[in-house]
Amino acid sequence: FEYRRKKTLLTLSERMRKYLKRGVDSFQAFLKVQNHMIDLADAYVDKITLKSFYDRVESMKDDKHKNLMIKVVQLYALTMIQQNKAWYLESDYMEGAKTKAIRRLADKLSLDLKPHLETLVDAFGIPEEMIAAPIALREVS
Repeated sequence: FEYRRKKTLLTLSERMRKYLKRGVDSFQAFLKVQNHMIDLADAYVDKITLKSFYDRVESMKDDKHKNLMIKVVQLYALTMIQQNKAWYLESDYMEGAKTKAIRRLADKLSLDLKPHLETLVDAFGIPEEMIAAPIALREVS
């Protein structure tokens, strides 16, 4: 996560500098790199979220719930990597075989968490009327 943030920041600054060197007005340069800025913001939020989540789980005293939440943190991290796998592949940070392995591991973690769904739903305080919604009753495979 930190690599993605740093690499995105570096490429953003390089692009911005390139436009400014060419004499592009700073506002126009900003507009040209705004998608890169959004990518940087996403990378930063993903990093901070993972760190905060991990720190909170590490501070838990109850080993039973801590072990469950470790799996949730791992699933979050793997899901974020999956969502950004194109970036990791294009940056030569990962190869296709690695992203496939990550997908399989995320699927396994999801199955491992399935018996604990009620506990997790209770922990997140999801209102009963949302749990009873027709979309929530669909079987997850």
